[in-house]
Amino acid sequence: MNVKLFYAYRIISRLYFHLPVIFVFLYLHGSDLFTVELLIAVYAMTLALTAPLAPVLATRLSLKIVIGGGEIAKAGGLLVMVSWPEVPGFLLAQILGGIGYALAQGTDSALLRAQFADDEMTAYRRHEARSQSWVFIGMLLAGTSGSILFRYRPELPFLAAAGAALLAAAAMFMIPYRARTGATPASATPTSAAPEDENAAAGHHRFEQRFWAAFYVIIRATALSIFVAFLPYYFFLILKIDLYYFGLVLSLFTLAAFFSARQAGAIMAATGIRTATSLVLTLIIFSLALFGASPLFWPGSIVPGLAAITALGLAAGCVRPLTMSALNGIGLPTKTRSNAISRMERLYGVANAFAIVFGGWVLSRYDFATLMIGFAVLSGIVTLFFLAAAARLQPSPARS
Repeated sequence: MNVKLFYAYRIISRLYFHLPVIFVFLYLHGSDLFTVELLIAVYAMTLALTAPLAPVLATRLSLKIVIGGGEIAKAGGLLVMVSWPEVPGFLLAQILGGIGYALAQGTDSALLRAQFADDEMTAYRRHEARSQSWVFIGMLLAGTSGSILFRYRPELPFLAAAGAALLAAAAMFMIPYRARTGATPASATPTSAAPEDENAAAGHHRFEQRFWAAFYVIIRATALSIFVAFLPYYFFLILKIDLYYFGLVLSLFTLAAFFSARQAGAIMAATGIRTATSLVLTLIIFSLALFGASPLFWPGSIVPGLAAITALGLAAGCVRPLTMSALNGIGLPTKTRSNAISRMERLYGVANAFAIVFGGWVLSRYDFATLMIGFAVLSGIVTLFFLAAAARLQPSPARS
């Protein structure tokens, strides 16, 4: 496999020039506030519903075809967005984009894994981590430059993102793909444990699985729905930030999330996973409360918003590493763990869409401060349940 081509694909495919400005684009094209939030939720719901499509297609088609087709679908959605700037066109564009993302992202990790034999896992993990680091840099630059392009012409970020998706598809089709002898296929069913052993293990750790699934779904959906659907409203319509800086401000979330994800392992090692979980929950509540208080106590000031979006990013970045580390630590068989993660991702997509729709209704009926304070109160209530339940996560002496 040409690893350089894979790096090129992964970086180019994440050049989302349009992401920081999609709310603004929809809003400025005459959609009322609740319709904008519904359209954003359509993307999340489509992603959740079509997530099982990629592994099904991967059993019948080459992974290159599945991933390249996903990139083409993403490009098609972006082109529809600018060529048919009405609600039906926006709806079709979001559906195409959601399908494309479901086919491409995640499947590329399966393609990379298939290029390495089982005794080459160190090399696979190195390339996976290194390429993801470059992805972060690409996303940061694309998001920042996308808002600048938008200021010159609103269609430019979408056209640039569509061009990047088509270029990514071309890079993917050029990769000389072949599965290495001895590598575990992405769609293979692990045989490390007998079915009855897996069922026993799943039952033994059922509470832990449910706890971490709930933590992942609720907290991640809350953080990312606020970032995608409501913070553009706050910074663009309330604080009226110039579009030259709009993408840079929103990129603080990505920067903070990247930093905390990289440091999550060290934080867990230093504090323990329960303390780290409490820290994430505290950051979420602090961020939401600060967003809610900002329009009331510091109207027009950007400083509380910058602090709040940074705290939200720090919390969001830790959610996945914490959850995956916890699931690894309770000794689930590979197949059980894989099924649990797939189920969590689908539930996350549904919860994300619900949070956007519900939040959009509140925002259209009331105001941003009410929405954020409401989210903060709900998060506080959820946190009390999580903290009470977390006491049961400590292994008993018999299990130590």
